[in-house]
Amino acid sequence: MQKRFGDVDKSGDRKLDFNEMKTLLLQGNPDLEDRAMKQLYKRIDKNNDGSIDFDEFVSYLYNAPPNYQKAPEECVIKFEEFAGREMDGTEFSKFCVDCGLIDRGFRKEDIATTFAKVCPRGRRKINTDQGADGYSQYDKLLSLLAEKKKVPVAEIFTLVAGGSKTSSGTKADAVRFHDDKSLYTGAHGANEAHGRAEAEAASPKAERERFDIGPEGDWSSVEEVFNKFDDEQTGLGSRDFSKFCQDACLTDKRFTRGDADVIFTKIRKPKLKFEDFQQALKYVAERKKEPIKDIQNVVSRCSGPQINATQAEAVRFHDDKDLYTGSHAGK
Repeated sequence: MQKRFGDVDKSGDRKLDFNEMKTLLLQGNPDLEDRAMKQLYKRIDKNNDGSIDFDEFVSYLYNAPPNYQKAPEECVIKFEEFAGREMDGTEFSKFCVDCGLIDRGFRKEDIATTFAKVCPRGRRKINTDQGADGYSQYDKLLSLLAEKKKVPVAEIFTLVAGGSKTSSGTKADAVRFHDDKSLYTGAHGANEAHGRAEAEAASPKAERERFDIGPEGDWSSVEEVFNKFDDEQTGLGSRDFSKFCQDACLTDKRFTRGDADVIFTKIRKPKLKFEDFQQALKYVAERKKEPIKDIQNVVSRCSGPQINATQAEAVRFHDDKDLYTGSHAGK
C-alpha cells in the first residue's frame, strides 16, 4: 500500500492532493464518479489541510481513529520559546535535539517525515492554533512523534516541558598574548582600562535614553516651506528630503545627508506628506539633540529649493565684442 501510495505521489511531498488521490481511486474503481470522489476525499482528510497523508489514508481504510492528545500549557510555552508564533522544519529539528527526543525509535532522519505529516500543503510552518477537529498541528505532531517512538504521549510531553533551548555559538579559544594582560607592552601596558569591557566600565555611561525634543512650535511657516519643495503636491521622495535637509541648513557634522536617508527609511513611506514630514523633523531634532522649536525656526528661514546651475566660464573671443570682425563688427 505504501508503495502504491508513493507511486501516485507525483509531487514527492508524501501527501496526495485531489488529482493524485483521484488517480489512486480510479485504479480500484474506474466507474467512480467525480462528485463521489470529492466527498470521499473530504472524509479522508481528517485535519482539513487540503491534502491526505499515508496515515490518514490507512486510518480511513481500517476505520482507525487518530490517537491525538492536546499538549499541556508548559509544552505550548516551549513551542513559543523555540520558534515564536510559528515553527518551521529547521526549528523543529533543533526542538527535537534540545528536548532529548532523538533516540533509536525516533532518529534525525524521521524528523522531516513526521513534520511533513502535519504541515499543510504549500506551507512551511505549523502553529498552535486549534483546528476544526479540536487539535492543533502542534498537538498532532507530538502525538505522531510518540506513536513513532512507541511511547505514551505523556512521556513526550514530559520531555518537551523539561527541554531548554541551547545556544550554538562558537566560543573562541584563549590566546595567551591577548588574554594575559601582564604581557602587554608600550602604551597598552600602561592602559589599566584596556579591553572592551574594562574600557566601557571606565568610560562615562553612554546616553541611551531618547533626547527630549521639548514642545512643538507653530507649524504654519514650516508648512509653507514644505510646499515650496513639494510644488507638485505629491510629497517628498528620498532625494527630495535629502536635498531639503541640505538647502534648509539642517545638515552639519552631527547630521549628514546619510542620516537624512536613514530617517526617510524609518518613516516607511514612499513619499512624505506634511504629517510624515513633521515626524521626520522630530527625528532630525532627536538626531541633532536640539529642541524641535529650534529645528522649526531653522526650516522657517529657508527661502525654498536652491538651484545650483553651472555658469559658463568667460570666453574672450565671444565676450569681447571689440574683437569681432567682418559682418559681426559693431553689432
